Amino acid sequence: AHLLEHLVPLVLRLQANDWFTSRISACGLFAAAYGRLPAESKAEIRASFTQLCHDDTPMVRRAAASNLGSFAAAMHAAGDEELLKTELLPLFAALSADEQDSVRLLAVENCVGVGQL
Repeated sequence: AHLLEHLVPLVLRLQANDWFTSRISACGLFAAAYGRLPAESKAEIRASFTQLCHDDTPMVRRAAASNLGSFAAAMHAAGDEELLKTELLPLFAALSADEQDSVRLLAVENCVGVGQL
């Protein structure tokens, strides 16, 4: 109940903030919240993570790429293997082909974690 009341709105507020530092902070919170949420909140969290993976700011995409593995592990642990394949793998593909080499590097580093799932 506290997750829905406090953590989910916090993550969504951080993700929607104009300052890139808030969006970077949000990237690290998705995996922590995901496993204990109801399905409709999980969908909202996944959509927010997707937006961060396509953010205009390279630092935000870098933070999303570095948290991709932990978010994938949280999705797998929650039993969302099919959504992992249909929603998260395309994000990995996009981040691993990013224009910024630091984003590509972090995405590929997380490939090992995603591949073990």
